Amino acid sequence: MAENLLMKIYPYIAKQIINDYEIKRGICLDIGTGPGYLGIELAKITDLKVYLVDIDPEAVKKSKKNAKKAGVKKQTVSRQMNVEDMKFTDCFAHLIVSRGSFWFWDNKAKGLKEIHRVLKPGGIALIGGGLGRNLPKKYRKPLVEKRRNRKDDENWVKVRSKEFMEKKINEAGIDSYNLIYENDVCRWAEIKKSKGDNEYDCSNSRK
Repeated sequence: MAENLLMKIYPYIAKQIINDYEIKRGICLDIGTGPGYLGIELAKITDLKVYLVDIDPEAVKKSKKNAKKAGVKKQTVSRQMNVEDMKFTDCFAHLIVSRGSFWFWDNKAKGLKEIHRVLKPGGIALIGGGLGRNLPKKYRKPLVEKRRNRKDDENWVKVRSKEFMEKKINEAGIDSYNLIYENDVCRWAEIKKSKGDNEYDCSNSRK
């Protein structure tokens, strides 16, 4: 039941991302995609070419199957990759999303640095784990109650904190970012790359 409830959030988060950033064409990466739910929802409502990326080969197979079932097979590409060493060129993606995977990366700062590398100047990366602003109460309430009732150890609480996320962003050398809150709790990091950033070779990137 919890998994079925969690699936309800992705259409709302996808719509929120598109409403907020208006990125409807180009390349999108869904990092740590799992079954592909968020990337698939983004593909449904945009003309984005969406790469469903996960380190787990079984997750990659499942995301490919789910994309076909959802009718977005031609618009999506499932790839097995580690976020810490992605096989994409510099400045590859217009939009990068990752919901729920950041806390499981072995080297979080390295993963964030890779995301910043493959992000196109003027693009947006949204990394975190919130439920979104617009999820109806009937879905939000049981998920919030489940989270409150969960017994997290001290280390798990620490790595999900604002301070920890900000520390890893700084370790990655990323200067342009915002922390986004839901119900007074930091849930997302919004990462940008300025158009004047010359650290990476963007000469061969798509417009």
